[in-house]
Amino acid sequence: MRRTIFGVSIALSILVASAAAEGFCINKKKGAAVEATWTKEVPYFVSDTITDPALLDAIDAAFKAWGEVECSTLRFRKGGSFEIDRVPFQFHRKYAIYVFFFTDAASYPTDAQYVSYTSHGTDINGALSEASIGLNGFAYKWSADGSRGIDIRAEVARIIADVVGLETSNVASSLTRQSPGEGGGKLSTDDIEALQYLYYKDGCALAKVPNSATGCSSGGGGGTSTPAPGPTSLDPGDPTPTPPAASNSCSSAADCSDGRQCAAGKCIAPPPAFGEGGCTAAGSGSHASNPALWLLLLAFLFTVRRRRR
Repeated sequence: MRRTIFGVSIALSILVASAAAEGFCINKKKGAAVEATWTKEVPYFVSDTITDPALLDAIDAAFKAWGEVECSTLRFRKGGSFEIDRVPFQFHRKYAIYVFFFTDAASYPTDAQYVSYTSHGTDINGALSEASIGLNGFAYKWSADGSRGIDIRAEVARIIADVVGLETSNVASSLTRQSPGEGGGKLSTDDIEALQYLYYKDGCALAKVPNSATGCSSGGGGGTSTPAPGPTSLDPGDPTPTPPAASNSCSSAADCSDGRQCAAGKCIAPPPAFGEGGCTAAGSGSHASNPALWLLLLAFLFTVRRRRR
């Protein structure tokens, strides 16, 4: 019977400075026999909540970017659509990647403020056996090129790294280091070198190999074709939250959701009405007036005035 070890992740847009070296980092469970990689061609499916052909083509382009790298054995196969309410986000038990486009907060697997969310499962040896990608379609607008919402190609390409076995790189140009929807969906040299290491193809030379203790590469590998052995200290179950998009642009209120307003090209929450005990846009508290307090104040002033006479 297959045993699945599950990990969840919501990719961080915070750029964390890593110690020592500059280069890609791999995702391997401590003590696992193999690195967290797919062992054969991976089918991917997109939920039926996306019907726009342009968005579907953009998602295909993101998988193509990772699945057609030279000297890499990683390959993807388009598998069609699925009914989003019939497939669980976690533990779907299929050797596949499912892309969920959530249209309501109730079914979203994390807080509504997050742009995207990923999860993956590994078998008893540590190899990838299932994965899911979640996109927040109820709080954010999406487009195929980022012109009227988050660039779906760029975001899917960015978080595919999570479900193919990579951790956040030390190289600033890596897709793993980009903010949500940024990076244009194009792999950097570091991303390509990472994939060529994890999905090594016979006859190809490696530009870099990761340190067996840290899981991160530290520079040129001198053309070696033998991946560095030994477990790393990285755990595929470590959570990596993905915060809201850095930019939530708009041209009118119609571009904003959840009652937000468009101001200076950005969607912002409207200030609460006066008298509701909230704060105005300037941050000052405002509360409803109390008639009894006004009567007490008038009585006090009248008494003082009479005493002065």
